[in-house]
Amino acid sequence: MLSRKQRFMLMSSASGLTFWGIVGTLGPLAAAGSIIGVLPHFLKVVVLLIGPLFVPFGNFIMGFLTDRLGRKKIFLMTMIIYGAGIIVISLSYTFLPLIIGLMLAEFGVGGEEIPSLSLVSE
Repeated sequence: MLSRKQRFMLMSSASGLTFWGIVGTLGPLAAAGSIIGVLPHFLKVVVLLIGPLFVPFGNFIMGFLTDRLGRKKIFLMTMIIYGAGIIVISLSYTFLPLIIGLMLAEFGVGGEEIPSLSLVSE
């Protein structure tokens, strides 16, 4: 039987990885959408490159902050960051909010990896 702490850790990690999957598909889906369809090829590529650029950036920054502020605080912070990113993406009707939402979401996903993996390993 799992303890209360173990159940909480399992639920938070599972929800984090679920959001991670959602955010991972948002860039390519947005590139196929009506906002991106009218843009020049260069800007379409920018949309697709946000993930590979901002996930490692989130890994680095939030990994550093995890050591300073603690895993739980950073884990919750990253969930809020990419939750906000998903909301911004969902509500965007122009290119700029879409890009900002993707940046937030991908940064949050990258930042969530460090505290989540260390929580699971403990």
